[in-house]
Amino acid sequence: MKRRLTALALSAAMALSLAACGSSGNSTSAGAPAQETAVQEAPAEESAGAQESEDADPAAREDEKWTGEISHISMTYLTFGQTPADMDKVVAKINELTIPKIGVEIEFVPLGIYDSLAQYPLWISSGENVDLINIAFQDISTYINQGLIIPLNDIVASSAPNISKMMQEYPLVDGSYKDGEFYGISPRAQTYGSGSSIMIPRRVLDSVGVVPEEDHIYSMEELGEIFAKEKEAFPDQYMMDLVTSSITGSRYGFYNSGLDALGTTNSSGLLMGKNSTEVKNLYATEEYAAYLNTIRDWYQKGYIHPDAATTSQTGTEWLTGGVALGNFVGGEPNQLYGAENLFGEPCYQLQTVEPFMPAKASSGAFWSIPITSKDPEGAMRFLDLMYDDTGELLNLILWGIEGEHYVMVDPAEDLIGFPEGIDSTTSGYYVSFGFYGNRAKEYIWDMSSSHARCQAYTDWAMQNKTKGYGFCYDPSNYADQIAAINAVEAQYLPVLESGSADPAKILPEFLQKLDAAGINEVIADKQAQFDEWLAQQ
Repeated sequence: MKRRLTALALSAAMALSLAACGSSGNSTSAGAPAQETAVQEAPAEESAGAQESEDADPAAREDEKWTGEISHISMTYLTFGQTPADMDKVVAKINELTIPKIGVEIEFVPLGIYDSLAQYPLWISSGENVDLINIAFQDISTYINQGLIIPLNDIVASSAPNISKMMQEYPLVDGSYKDGEFYGISPRAQTYGSGSSIMIPRRVLDSVGVVPEEDHIYSMEELGEIFAKEKEAFPDQYMMDLVTSSITGSRYGFYNSGLDALGTTNSSGLLMGKNSTEVKNLYATEEYAAYLNTIRDWYQKGYIHPDAATTSQTGTEWLTGGVALGNFVGGEPNQLYGAENLFGEPCYQLQTVEPFMPAKASSGAFWSIPITSKDPEGAMRFLDLMYDDTGELLNLILWGIEGEHYVMVDPAEDLIGFPEGIDSTTSGYYVSFGFYGNRAKEYIWDMSSSHARCQAYTDWAMQNKTKGYGFCYDPSNYADQIAAINAVEAQYLPVLESGSADPAKILPEFLQKLDAAGINEVIADKQAQFDEWLAQQ
C-alpha cells in the first residue's frame, strides 16, 4: 500500500497556494516581500532530589529501551520532485535510533511539494494509510474544515512532552486552531521575528569607507547617505536589486518595524507600530507618502534601475550580473549565508527593521495526523522526538549520515560541511526543506547562522510583540472587495514603489481607486474582529 502512495505522488497535478495565516515566521510581514548530537546521560552520582526533578519534567529523557509494541509509521517527505538516492539508507539509520528509543519504525513517503496539494486529499478520501503529513505552503484550514485531520490537543498532552513544553514558549500551533482545538504543529524555527536587512558586498562598503554597526537599525536617510557614496564610486551600477514590475504588495515593510497585517495582507489594513491597536490603510498615511517621496528621490539620483517597473528580468539576475549592488532580504542572521552564496563574495548585513513578532508568527508548514492514520499515538511519539533537546533525530532527517553526507567541522558550534569532493548537487542525501522539529538544534553550515546569533535575534524579536500577536483576521466576508483591492495594488504599486512615477500625481489617484474598491469597509471589518479578540484577552 505504501508503495502505491509513492506511485500516486508521481501522477498528481502541480499547484501551489499560500495560506493567509500560515506565512513563515521568519520572514518580514505586512508589506515586505513575505541549524548537539549526543544524548546527555545523567552523572552516576546524581542525587535523589535531582532525580525527582527530572521525573517531574515531562520532557526528561530516559535511557531505558522501549519494551512495548513497535509502531510502523509512514510520514511524508517533501521534495522538489527528486527523491534523494540514499533516502532508504538514512531511514534505516533513523530506525536504529527510534525503534529502541520510542518503539517506532518509520517509512518516508517521498512527495513533490507541489503535488501535495492534490495528493493529500486524495489519499485521505480513498482511505490510504499515511500517519504524518506536512501541510506546507497551503491553507491548513481547508483540511480542518473538511475533517481530514484529527485534533491534536489530547494526543500532544499524552504522548508529546517535548512539544508540550516548547509550545508554551513558541508559536508552534498558531494558525491551526478551530473551536479551541489545534490541528497542526509547525517546526520550532531556527529564528523567530519579522525583520529586514540589506546585503551589500564587503568590498563595496570598504571601498567607500562605510563600517556597518552590528545591530544598528539603518533608517532610509542613513541608507541614502550610503547609496550616495556607492553611486559616486560605482556610477554605472545601482544600489539595490529593486524590481517592482510584478509586485502585488508594498515593500514599505523593508524599512519600517512593527507593521502587522494581522494574519493577512495590507489589502485589509494593518497596525503601524507594536503598541498600536488601530487598523489603518497604510497607503493613506503620512508615513507612506514620505516613503514614496524618498523612493522617488532615490530613483532620480540613479540608485534604482530606470527599468525597475517594467523589466522582465529578476533582481537576482541583476545581482549576479553585476547590475545591482544591494539585496533586500529578511533580517535573520542566517540570511547572510544565502546572500554570500548569491553574490559569490563576503557581504555585510545592515539591519533596516528591528525584529518583532506580528500576529502570524508560526511557520507556513504544519505537521498533522490524517483521520486515516492507524496509529496516531505512534506518529506523535516520532514527531515529538524531532523536537527534543539533543537534535539527534532532527539532524539525521536533515543532513543524513555523518562522514558520508556531511562532516563535523566544529562540534562545539554544531558546524558542518560536505565531505571532500561532495556538494549539495552530488550528495546522496541533501534535504530540500527545513520542516523538521526543533530547528534551534539544527547543525549549521556557516557561523553567521550560529545558535547564539539566531537565539539572540529571536530574543530580540520576542521583546517586540505587536498588540495583534496571536490574532488572525478572517477575510471571508469581504473576498470580492479584497480581490478588487489587490487588482488596484497590482496596477499602481509597480510605478509608485519603483520611484518612476511622481507620487504627488499618482498617489491621490491610487487612493481614490482603493476607496472605490472597498478598502474602508474591509478595514472596518478587520477592526471589529480585532476589537472583539482584544476584549477577550
